[in-house]
Amino acid sequence: MSEDVRQRPHIILGQDKDGNTLYFSRIGALNDFLEWFGLDTADQEIKDIMDGDMTVQDFLINIPKSAVNKLAAGVTPAIKSPAELATGQRLYPDIFDPYPTRDRLQNLMSSFGLRNEYDEIMGKPTRPYFENLNTALIYKTDPEESAYYQVLNDKRKFQEKKGDDSKMFFYTKKSNALYNMKLAIKYGDEKARKKYLQEYVKLGGTKDGMKRSLESMHPLYGLNDKDEKEFLKSLDKKEREKLETAIKYYKELMK
Repeated sequence: MSEDVRQRPHIILGQDKDGNTLYFSRIGALNDFLEWFGLDTADQEIKDIMDGDMTVQDFLINIPKSAVNKLAAGVTPAIKSPAELATGQRLYPDIFDPYPTRDRLQNLMSSFGLRNEYDEIMGKPTRPYFENLNTALIYKTDPEESAYYQVLNDKRKFQEKKGDDSKMFFYTKKSNALYNMKLAIKYGDEKARKKYLQEYVKLGGTKDGMKRSLESMHPLYGLNDKDEKEFLKSLDKKEREKLETAIKYYKELMK
C-alpha cells in the first residue's frame, strides 16, 4: 500500500481477483486526534530525521501546518470546491503545497462523491462502473501502482534536496488527451482509448511526442547519470525492492 495509508491505522480486508489490496482506514477517533498535531505519521517522520531526510525544525513546523490542513479538510465543499474550481489547484491533502488538476469539473464532482458518475457520463477512461460501487465503504490499492508513485515521490524529494524544484508545471489539452488515452489502455476501456487518441492527434500530437511522453513515465526519468547513481545509493534494501516493483509496473503499463 502507499506510505500514507501504511503509516496510519487501517484494517486489511484481503485482495480482490486482480491482486489489489482491500482495506478500510477510517477506524476510530485516535488517528483523527493525532492528525491535528501532525503525529499520525510520527514514526515515519522520526525515521526521516534519523536518516537525514528531515530536520527537527521541519518536524516542529509541520505540527501547526497539520492543524491548518485538518481545518481546511473539514471545510464544507460549498466553500472549498469553488476555490479549487476557480484556481484549478487541489488543496487536499496539503493546502501549503497545492497541485494542479487535470479536470476542474472532475475534481469538483469528486468533492461530492460523484467522480465515477461524472467519468461515466463524460466518457472518461474508467473501469466498468459497477466495479467502482464498493469504494464507498472499502478502499482498494494496486501494490505495484502504489510502489510506482512512492518512488516518484522519493525521486521528487531527492531532486528538491539537490536544489531542483520541479513542482511548477501545468497541464495542456494535448497532455491531458495523451494521459487519458494511456489511462484508457490501463483500464481496458477501448471506447475511451479511441476517443482520446483522436483528440491527441487533432491537437497536433505525433508518434514521436507519444514516445517521449511514455519514456518520461519511467521512475528514474529526469535524473542524469550522476544523480541517478547518487539516488540509487541512497536507497535501502526495502526501497530498492520498491524501485524494482515500480519499474516492473512501468514496463507492464507500457506494453
